[in-house]
Amino acid sequence: MIRIILFILCFGFAIPTMAQDKPDYQSFGSWPVLHDGRIKTMESFARYVFYKISGETTLNDTSAIEWLTNTTFDPASTISKPFIKINKQTILDLPDRGGKYYSMNDVMVALQPHQELIANLELADPSKLSSSQLELLNVYVAASIYNQIIQSFSAVLPLQGQDDLSYLDGGGVSAQRDLIAEGGRENILLKFIPTDNPSMPMISLWQAVNSDLQTPIISDLENMAVAWNEGDYVTWNDQSNEIGNAVQIENTSSTKLDLEHIYVTAQPMIWVMALYLMSAVILFVKPQWIMGQYIALAGFIIHAIALGARSYILSRPPTGTLYETLLFGAFIIMMVGLGVIYKRRYQTLFLGVCAVASTCLLFISRGFIEGDSLNVLVAVLNTNFWLSTHVTCIIFGYSFCVLASLTAHIYLLKPQDNFRKLMMILAICALLFTSVGTLLGGIWADQSWGRFWGWDPKENGALLIVLWLIWVLHGRLSGHFKLRGFATALALTNIMVALTWFGVNLLGVGLHSYGFISGIAYGLGGFIIAQITVVVGLYFYNWKNVP
Repeated sequence: MIRIILFILCFGFAIPTMAQDKPDYQSFGSWPVLHDGRIKTMESFARYVFYKISGETTLNDTSAIEWLTNTTFDPASTISKPFIKINKQTILDLPDRGGKYYSMNDVMVALQPHQELIANLELADPSKLSSSQLELLNVYVAASIYNQIIQSFSAVLPLQGQDDLSYLDGGGVSAQRDLIAEGGRENILLKFIPTDNPSMPMISLWQAVNSDLQTPIISDLENMAVAWNEGDYVTWNDQSNEIGNAVQIENTSSTKLDLEHIYVTAQPMIWVMALYLMSAVILFVKPQWIMGQYIALAGFIIHAIALGARSYILSRPPTGTLYETLLFGAFIIMMVGLGVIYKRRYQTLFLGVCAVASTCLLFISRGFIEGDSLNVLVAVLNTNFWLSTHVTCIIFGYSFCVLASLTAHIYLLKPQDNFRKLMMILAICALLFTSVGTLLGGIWADQSWGRFWGWDPKENGALLIVLWLIWVLHGRLSGHFKLRGFATALALTNIMVALTWFGVNLLGVGLHSYGFISGIAYGLGGFIIAQITVVVGLYFYNWKNVP
C-alpha cells in the first residue's frame, strides 16, 4: 500500500492546467466494459466500483462516473478526498475526520501495519470472523479496488519530468518506471480494449501493453490523457467519442449498451415511484379527479418499459434478483389496480392503495441496489424454463397476497360490500399462484439439485404462505371465521409474505444462498410489530359495524 503513496505523491503525474471546457462524462460513461461476467457500460461499472468504495453512487455532489474519470486520468486529485466509507474503527488507527468517510491516503497509511493480519483473514472462514475483522477486510477490498482504478491508465498518463512524457513514451526515471510497471503487472479490473479472443473479449490497458497488443485505442487514450493534463477538454471529449465509437463498432452488443446507458442514467424507477406516489395522493384527496388515474397509468407504462428494457439488456426475465422481484411485484400490483379500475370506475380507493403499495415496494427496492442493479445471475439461477416460470408465478402470488392483505385492512377500517368481494377473489388468486409457483419451484429444484423438496428455509417459507391461505379460506368457507375474523387473518398475510420474501434470507443457510441479505432484521421486526398492532387496532375499531 505504501508504494501507491510513493507512486502518486513522490513521483506524481503532471499537474493539469486550467480547463478550457467541461469533460463529457456521458460520452466516457457509454464505453463498453467487461466486468462481472458481462459487457456493461462504463457508467454501470463506475457505479458498481464507487458503491464498493463509498456505499453510494453519488457522494458530496460527485457522481460515480465523475469520480472514476478523475481517478483514472488524474489520480492525485482524488486520493486526498474522503471517498472510502468505514463504519467501525476498532482496528484501524484513523484520524478523526468528523464522519465515516476517509481518503485513500488515510486508509493506506492505516492499513500498512495490518498487512500480515489481513493476509491471514483472507484465508479464514468469513462466518468465523468478528465484525471488526470483517470490516477490516472490507476496507482492504475497497482500497485494493481503488488502487486498481488509480493505476488503470498509468501507462499513458504524462509524468512529471522532461517533456511530461508517459510511461509508454519512455517518460520517468528508472525507479519511477519500475514502480509504474509493477503496479500495472496485475491491473486487470478495468477491461475495455477489444480482442479477437472469444474467451476474453476485452482486456485492460495494462494487459494490452504487457501482451504487445497493437491497437489504435492505446494511442487515442494517450491523447486523452495529454488533453486532460492540459485542460483541453474539447480534445478530450473528441477522443472519448472516437474511442467509444471504435469500441462500439467492434462490440456486437452496441444496441443493448446504448439502452443500458439510457436506463442507468435516466433512473426510470425513481420517476415511476414519484408518479405512483403522486397518483396515490390525488386518489385519496380528490378521488373524483380522473387525473390521478392517468398519472398512475403513466407510471405503469414507464414501469413496463423499464422492465422490458431490463429483460432485453440482460436477456432474461426481470425476476432474477431480490431487487428485481420487488420491481416486478410493484408492477403486478399496479396492473391489478388498473385492471380493477377499468372494470369498476368507482374503485378509486383500491387503486390508491395499489399505488401506495407499489411505491413502498419500489422504495424498499432502493436498499438492495449495490451500485449496478443490472446483475448477472449465478449459474443455478440462469438455467432453464422452470426457474423463470417458478419465480414469476411466486411473485404473482406474493403480489396478490399483499393486495389481499391491504384490501382486508381497508375492509376493517371502512366495511364495504365491494371490498368484501375483492378480499375473497384476491385471496383465491394468491393461493392459486403461490401453490402453482411452489410446485414449479420443486420441478426446478429437481432438475438443478436432484431433489423435488429438501425443507430448505425458502421452500418452507413458500409452504407457510400456502398453508396460511388454505387455513384462512377454509375457515371462512366452513363458517369458522366471520367476516371480521376472516379480514383480520387475511390482513396478517403481509407478515407471512415478509418473512418468506425477506426473513428467511437472514438465516444464511440452505441452497438459496444467492438470496442472503443482512442488515434488515430490525426493519423486518419493526414491520411485524407494527402490522400486528395495526390489525389488532382495526379489529376492535369497527366492532359493531363488521360482523
